[in-house]
Amino acid sequence: MATTKFRGYVQSTLGFIGNIVGDVTGALAGLQVKSVATVVAAGSNSQANATALTAFHNIVTTVSATTRAVKLPTAATGKVVSIHNDAATAVKVYPQTGGRINAASTNAVGTQTIAQNKGNIYIAQDATRWRVVASA
Repeated sequence: MATTKFRGYVQSTLGFIGNIVGDVTGALAGLQVKSVATVVAAGSNSQANATALTAFHNIVTTVSATTRAVKLPTAATGKVVSIHNDAATAVKVYPQTGGRINAASTNAVGTQTIAQNKGNIYIAQDATRWRVVASA
């Protein structure tokens, strides 16, 4: 196994949250990088054509119609994704294919829309279901 010099904040989908400083030997599985996508344009009005989110923090800047949507990544227990809508129009949020958000049906938006200047935090309960901490 390789030894790597590392310094920084990590959050593991396996439960570890904190800072690591020094030499790390072996594999670190389940780590989630705290990335930010600052320019996200909402895609079409279906789950298949919604803009796929790939960052930890996602800032939606363009929503051309109330039917436009973004799509969460594949759920994994403990994964966290935040979405902030900086556009003038509300954006819909779909789960990844085969997924659910709260009590909505599989593959459905349900009540998941984010209004202008609002944001939600999505926490994966398991491999298919997202729970939402919604802004007021």
